[in-house]
Amino acid sequence: MTTNPHDSPSLSQASPSNTSPTTATVPQQQLGLGECCSWVDQQKAIAQLLPNVAARSPLNSRLLLAQFDAHSITVYQAYKPSISRQAVATETFCDSDFSFSRMTWIKPNFSWMMYRSGWASKRNQETILAIRLTRTYFDQLLQQAVSSSWDGASYGSREEWHKALRASKVVVQWDPDHHLVTGAKLPYRVIQLGIRAGALEGFRGFGIVSITDITTQAKAMQQDISTASGLRDAQTPWEKRYPISGSMKATLGIQNGTL
Repeated sequence: MTTNPHDSPSLSQASPSNTSPTTATVPQQQLGLGECCSWVDQQKAIAQLLPNVAARSPLNSRLLLAQFDAHSITVYQAYKPSISRQAVATETFCDSDFSFSRMTWIKPNFSWMMYRSGWASKRNQETILAIRLTRTYFDQLLQQAVSSSWDGASYGSREEWHKALRASKVVVQWDPDHHLVTGAKLPYRVIQLGIRAGALEGFRGFGIVSITDITTQAKAMQQDISTASGLRDAQTPWEKRYPISGSMKATLGIQNGTL
């Protein structure tokens, strides 16, 4: 469901200044989480990527933020323990309770995953996996994506969009990110991809670089951020703008200039 970003808390409420993480802190390696930086500092950097409040809209507040390198990108999923144990052991989703016939959703944004899973507290979401996908596979998913909501700029009619959505192997959805502690909506949207059978073949192994169970780290972080000083000091995965082409922006429903 689309919400008005003007109804969301401002990023200034999450961060007191506009210092970027590259000047405020040096990202540090955290076991299982890769390069991390202060969540507060990351919010300062994100604020610099957005249009000013008066010019902001649901379209131009979409940010594809992720932790990535030249060859891979990290996405997050929450599963029941039996699926996670087998996935970590084999670095595939074969030979487990994972269903290749159902849609599965991946999220490159750590804080959104924590919000969605209730910090690994919800039923059948008791474990959090950090899955490194090849960028080749991830980009293929982006190229196939159809928006979960009507986009008049990409489709001539609602009927045309509905037809494309029903036939799609990948669905893209943009949701507000959430404050790490309060869960309040933040004034920008982050991506999640729903992957259907066919496009899911990469989960059999060829699209995966590694799978890490980060439940312990997530639970420890949840405890650490329960105080104001804990939120200031909390080290979360350092997420940067993921590079995408102009044609892919159109596919994803991103206005020019957003990324």
